[in-house]
Amino acid sequence: MSLAVDLVFVMLAIAAMLSVVATVLAVQSRDLLKAIIFSALQSVAYALMYSYSWLST
Repeated sequence: MSLAVDLVFVMLAIAAMLSVVATVLAVQSRDLLKAIIFSALQSVAYALMYSYSWLST
């Protein structure tokens, strides 16, 4: 594999871990505003994963 493909997979892994952390924080949050912010962060992470997946093809 080339270095560019490996870099895409690293970015996918980072975005996936960010999304898991944001999900846990959103579920555990008792404040609605914080939960909305964490949910938005999760959505951004999934959007990044989707866009990075196009780079690997």
